[in-house]
Amino acid sequence: MQSKPSIKDIAKRANVSIGTVDRVLHNRGQVSEATREKVQKVIEELNYEPNIIARSLASKQDFNIGILLPRSSSKNDYWYYPAVGIQKAAAEHQYVGLNLVEAYYDLNLVESFQDKISLLSEKDLDGVITAPIYKNELEDYINQLENSNIKYSLLDSDLEDSQRSFFVGQDPVQSGRVAAQLIDFTLQKDSPDILTLHFNPVTQGIPTINLREDGFSEYFNHADTEVKVSSHLILYTSKEELNSKLDQIFTDVQNLKAIFVPDSKSYLVAEYLENKTAKDVVLAGFDLLEENATYLRKGVIDFIINQQPITQGYQALNQLINSLIQKKEKIPSQNIPIDIITSENIKYYDGLD
Repeated sequence: MQSKPSIKDIAKRANVSIGTVDRVLHNRGQVSEATREKVQKVIEELNYEPNIIARSLASKQDFNIGILLPRSSSKNDYWYYPAVGIQKAAAEHQYVGLNLVEAYYDLNLVESFQDKISLLSEKDLDGVITAPIYKNELEDYINQLENSNIKYSLLDSDLEDSQRSFFVGQDPVQSGRVAAQLIDFTLQKDSPDILTLHFNPVTQGIPTINLREDGFSEYFNHADTEVKVSSHLILYTSKEELNSKLDQIFTDVQNLKAIFVPDSKSYLVAEYLENKTAKDVVLAGFDLLEENATYLRKGVIDFIINQQPITQGYQALNQLINSLIQKKEKIPSQNIPIDIITSENIKYYDGLD
């Protein structure tokens, strides 16, 4: 196995002293522009990366990181798991003076989101981890961060026009297309009806869910199979109201063959289908939450696409710290693989990751 290049390797190839390489790496001392360019070229050629731990210990820097994400205390809620990943990364970065300023908000209340932004605005932060929910309010806060030169990482959904330091998440359009293809494999050529059902208020504006639906519809717009896709947002305050709305939707659909749930609540539909003994309907959704996993094992849910939320939280903090230590403006984003889980392979997944 080839060893990682060292400062000594850079000095040898560039024909300069180790001290000169050190001055270029740390941007200190007098180095001619020609020598700096020569050393920098060798650094890039060797793909040299500094020792993060050593550099942090040498700088003895403390970092205050704000966490602006939806609050969850249940393992049957998607947002429980990015927080687990963040705590995992924090435990591994004990060599850094790391202080997490937690600002978890109520997903259903924009006022809660605004209150947590106000809380973080009063703190002296080096970085922030967040997700694009309540887009208008978040964009205002991002402008504050950028104007104050505070680094931030995004998870779950990206804002490509922003100056974020790092993004980790799935390609939502492509994951929607994958879900459509999985359903398409099961269909007969008899103009079937497909329902898209989701359970998050549109006022939250979670871009991931909308983009998954776009990818799903885009696939069938160009597929050989002639299908009718209809989308429904279902808001409810009780199990009775939920069942009543599902009853009405299912009554109106004559040739229902498949259901796509672009958020994490496939289990709501699965429970309804099980009670109605309608297991012949293909059901595809997202996220290996506990109840989704239960219905996947039973065969009521046919496909779950897993987007590794623990990994997302872990990498969001891990890469943000690395960016702060290395003083990089941006680091390459990480695309989460589109994992397809069925009743046949679920036993190989430990939790969500």
